[in-house]
Amino acid sequence: MNESLCRNNTVLARNCCRLPGIINQSIVDDCDDKFPHHAPVKRVEGSCVVDCMYKTIGAFQNGTLDLDITLQHISQTVGRYPNFEPLVNETVSWCYRNVTENPALQKSVGCSFIPQEMNDCVKKMLFMSCPPSNWTTKVECDDLKGKIAEGCSYSSLY
Repeated sequence: MNESLCRNNTVLARNCCRLPGIINQSIVDDCDDKFPHHAPVKRVEGSCVVDCMYKTIGAFQNGTLDLDITLQHISQTVGRYPNFEPLVNETVSWCYRNVTENPALQKSVGCSFIPQEMNDCVKKMLFMSCPPSNWTTKVECDDLKGKIAEGCSYSSLY
């Protein structure tokens, strides 16, 4: 994939689909405080903030992602939003399979790629299935869906 495809957008994904947070905001804030401006080392480690978030909820321990805990937490946070609640089980299950069956994600020097990819996958899938009441009807927003379909991560369009 051409990385320039994901850049220079006239609109951000968060302005196209109002997604609920998938991790409790207080946990996100705590992990942001622990890893301020700590960008991942490209292609060597995943996001330490997201790694921290999944460890804090108990979903990622000893290099293993726990489907039940991940599903339970995301169901609690996203489930408060009736438009998105029906999407949670299938989205989390699909992303879990996709992430845990990818051997490339198992290798990292520091913080793991696994939580970062899980988080991005869930957001990407919710974005792609965004309910009409949460979607901003703009050509530019439809273009972002096309970019995701071509391989851009949600976080690259956020």
